[in-house]
Amino acid sequence: MNSKNKTDFKTLEVRLLRNYRPEGEGTEKRSTGEELELPIREAKRVIGLGIAERNDPLPN
Repeated sequence: MNSKNKTDFKTLEVRLLRNYRPEGEGTEKRSTGEELELPIREAKRVIGLGIAERNDPLPN
């Protein structure tokens, strides 16, 4: 059985508060203000570090 759990495949929309270089994507740096989707674990990490904030729509 695969050791990855279901949250490894879900993503979360974030907006960058600072420049950021995603892990595993080579050297492509992302700029402040960009909106992107990250795997949940990475999104939680960068939000916790103050690099990004959640940018997903509010539920109805």
